[in-house]
Amino acid sequence: MCGFTIFISRKDNTRKKINKKILFHRGPDFFKTINYQKMTFSHWRLSIVDHSKKSHQPLNNKKYLFVYNGEIYDFKALSKKKFNREEKSVTNFLFKILLKNKNLNEISNYSGFYSYAYLDKIKKKITFSRDILGKKPLFYYLDDEKFILSSEEKGILNYIDKKIDEESIFQYFFFKNTFYDKTFFKNIKNVPPGAKLNFDIKKWKLKSNKNWEQYYNEKLFNNKESKKFDNKFYQKLILSVKKRNFCDVKTQLALSGGYDSNLILDLIKSKLKIKNFSKSISIGFNKKNDETLISEKISKLLNTKIYSIKKDKFELKNLESIVKYYDAPLEHPSSIGIDLISKEARKVDKVLITGEGADDLLFGYDHYKGKTKSSFAFRLFLKNIILKKILSKKTNLEIFNRLKSKYKIDHFRKKALQSKFSSRELEIKTHMQTLLKRNDRISMKNSVEIRCPFLDINLIKLIPKNKFYSKKKFLKKFFNPDVLKLINKNKKIGFFVPLTPLYDSNKKKFNLYLSIAQNYLQNHGLSVNSNLLRDQEIKWVMLNIGIFLSQNN
Repeated sequence: MCGFTIFISRKDNTRKKINKKILFHRGPDFFKTINYQKMTFSHWRLSIVDHSKKSHQPLNNKKYLFVYNGEIYDFKALSKKKFNREEKSVTNFLFKILLKNKNLNEISNYSGFYSYAYLDKIKKKITFSRDILGKKPLFYYLDDEKFILSSEEKGILNYIDKKIDEESIFQYFFFKNTFYDKTFFKNIKNVPPGAKLNFDIKKWKLKSNKNWEQYYNEKLFNNKESKKFDNKFYQKLILSVKKRNFCDVKTQLALSGGYDSNLILDLIKSKLKIKNFSKSISIGFNKKNDETLISEKISKLLNTKIYSIKKDKFELKNLESIVKYYDAPLEHPSSIGIDLISKEARKVDKVLITGEGADDLLFGYDHYKGKTKSSFAFRLFLKNIILKKILSKKTNLEIFNRLKSKYKIDHFRKKALQSKFSSRELEIKTHMQTLLKRNDRISMKNSVEIRCPFLDINLIKLIPKNKFYSKKKFLKKFFNPDVLKLINKNKKIGFFVPLTPLYDSNKKKFNLYLSIAQNYLQNHGLSVNSNLLRDQEIKWVMLNIGIFLSQNN
């Protein structure tokens, strides 16, 4: 897990040095910049597998300049099979594939996650891509004078003037999310997950093998139902957990009171007996929202260490710190809990395992159980009564309708509600993207790599496209019975954060941020009545907008 930027100038005198501190959090172990002609390649390394100098980036020879961010878990076995030699690092393994195949297309089928970019020095082209689920971020900027790639928006902002994208603010206000290639900065675009793009330096032209509308419409699951699916899933999950504990550092687990993370812990301790596994980390806030008690009982039963974080409240400064690294307003209050867990994990080492993805793959969300159709995909998070009051103003309604029309919200929303299967497809491409962004940004804020066993390409290739699984009923089959008894006695809370104490921690600042957000929206045509600010959902959205704007003026 690392970070990189690439800067290409049409005019050599416009090249500007990268600030080493900008992505230092993504890779504090080693930093290197290579200047080649009118280009600057910079890489920050977080060393998890092979700490030697041979794995430092960028990699450079007569044909290619290469940078990479991520992990390929099977690389040792794959390198032995492909090259009759076991490579010590993913970086050198991928570089060998590039030299042999003249592309990296095959890694889309490998277990792991990635974003990468390389320069073909002969063809004068930059090729770049992300993994199919979009676990690793990648952004780009293009104008008539410069082309920039970066693992985070702030790497691009090192080279250009910062301008807020007001349309993204509107999207966030209504949907608590942004769609298509949007970021919160003008002209900085998000690379589609699974897409491969090429930038021709001579022609100064960008080409992609995938557009965003195609991305939202394409199928992720195309597999036929197998009679032996249960056993195959279990075996591949065991292998996935094992692979994510493979590294040269200690691993830890974010443990909630639910099925997902506890099944992973059960497998680590009962089936795999991973030697480099250190401990679980749980978090609780008060008597009503404290999962540490059940997590501690399960850890004791499985004879494993656990560290419980006990918090009564959070300060507003905790939220301010996260938004600064996030380059955006936050979608999920649980981000604060993930931040605390990541900080605790970093005290021991650099890898944190989570149960992320089981709900998305196995229909685990509550709306799949209800009689009324619902979905997280392209969903309005504002309550109907609040939305009606906001849209009663003509200018607000015009902005809302313009967004819905431009991004085909009604079309995709209708598609999401057609069936549980189409809902899952679109939720993975919308709602889950916010969870993966949260995991990446907040863990990397603390120089920690998050790994998710449920989000393995081999599990995705296995899951049938039209078979509904009730997550709890399905996962129960694989549990240690004693662990299952403890879980069934409690309702999962997750890394819930009580927001009222957060809002009350600094009333003066809190009200200032609401005012900043209200004034910005008003100046850009969207009016929010002060009376609506009493609503909890509006408070969270407006507070985040206010913090983000104040940090990026």
